[in-house]
Amino acid sequence: MRHLYRNLSLGVLESRARRQATIEMRDSAVVFSPHYDDETLGAGGTIIRKRKEGATVYLVFMTDGSRSHAHAMEGARLSELRRNEALQAAASLGVNESHVRFLNFPETRLTQYADEATQRVADLLLDLSCQQVFVPSTLEPLLWSADHNVTTEIVFRALSRVGQHPEVLEYLVWFWYHWPWVPLLKCGDTRRLLKLTCRNLFGLSALMNLNTAVDIVSVRSQKQDALTKYESQMTRLVVDKWWPVLADVCQGEFLPRFFESNEFFRTYKYAGRAQ
Repeated sequence: MRHLYRNLSLGVLESRARRQATIEMRDSAVVFSPHYDDETLGAGGTIIRKRKEGATVYLVFMTDGSRSHAHAMEGARLSELRRNEALQAAASLGVNESHVRFLNFPETRLTQYADEATQRVADLLLDLSCQQVFVPSTLEPLLWSADHNVTTEIVFRALSRVGQHPEVLEYLVWFWYHWPWVPLLKCGDTRRLLKLTCRNLFGLSALMNLNTAVDIVSVRSQKQDALTKYESQMTRLVVDKWWPVLADVCQGEFLPRFFESNEFFRTYKYAGRAQ
């Protein structure tokens, strides 16, 4: 039943998104990624397609990657490892190292540095002056990390500060972490189960806000290659300690959501405030 509903939902989403909006692949773009790998998961295929069309694309990583497996590896070493992975992934996406920016705010604590981050992002926006800005989706509920939500808030505040009005493309990561895209999570806590149910319903209603589909079939294998560069997220680098990877999430059903035929976005012209 879940697979049938998922396929029906995907069909409706693809049909609606293709009718409503298209994006210009040759427009310059800056992609803001809360963590190392979000840019590849949520917009990797679109980045590849844009680069193949000759568009200038910049990647901006907001946090330092020091906390994802801090229980198993010292933070500075983990941060350096994940930074190098990001550069390798960028190369696989077709983005030159000179177009990658690292803001290095502490992972999971970006909210505490929002004011400083807003100014640094504003300076970047003025320097890069891109036609398109990619940010994590405002349609995603707050789940494991506030970094996604605050990244988008920071970028919007910075855009207002510098008076720019680019095309905004909100990309999806944790949006797919609900039924029917993945199985219902088992939970003995009634309160938590109610929250999960509300999240699932919110996720389904949010489908109607997604208005752009980008076909990534021709570049899907290249996107997969880029994600493999994030070995810390795809491979258990430390065998004697708990080392979660993306393939563990939702019994392995979360990761395939990023390799469907399309990447979906909510797109609009930035009008000086969150839409």
